[in-house]
Amino acid sequence: MNATDRDAMLSFSRALPQEDPLFLRLDLTEPSVIDDLVDNIETGYSTFITAYDDTGVIGYAIVHRNPTPWTRRMDKLRVNVSQSYRAQGYGKNLNSEIFDIARGICIKKLMANMTADQLVAQAPLDAQALYLKRCWRTM
Repeated sequence: MNATDRDAMLSFSRALPQEDPLFLRLDLTEPSVIDDLVDNIETGYSTFITAYDDTGVIGYAIVHRNPTPWTRRMDKLRVNVSQSYRAQGYGKNLNSEIFDIARGICIKKLMANMTADQLVAQAPLDAQALYLKRCWRTM
């Protein structure tokens, strides 16, 4: 993702179901937050994959790296897919791609936040070779 993807990412984020953003650490509906994310990508603190269809963004995967030296290898994973594309394997593919990238940059631990009832989203994470600490939140 770069600055040219800003409007498409804003449209995607603003179209998410109301409950989805509750577990996102970044408010991607705000232009300034997207701008900060682009800066993080350009400086190497974040790695971002965007999935598109003919209408725009349909999903993304991101790894946020922690710049603190003693936690450099423990990072945060975020994946989100448009509601109309869920349960079709897009999230699984995004997870797989971002995990491959994480392995390539020597990340040892990833943390993913999700609700306890997101069993379909948890399955690909459980299957990955990296150690993954899942932080469950119940509503």
